[in-house]
Amino acid sequence: GAGELAGYPVPAPMLEALRLAEPETAAALRTVRLASDAAEADHKLPGPALWRRSEPGNSLELADAIALDIEIWVRQCDAS
Repeated sequence: GAGELAGYPVPAPMLEALRLAEPETAAALRTVRLASDAAEADHKLPGPALWRRSEPGNSLELADAIALDIEIWVRQCDAS
């Protein structure tokens, strides 16, 4: 038998697995924000808030900073 999830058919074993699932607890979670954001964060990245622009934009500086931050975070997670 199958059930539905959001209007889509889902096999019964998957529905049961979802029903029994519990959130993963991970100590390595952190908050990263742009340097221009005044809110509290574990780490701040330089670069413009591209999603606030009226026209599409690109920032290689921000892309590089995000990529480096993810690389460092993955290494920290791997080491723990």
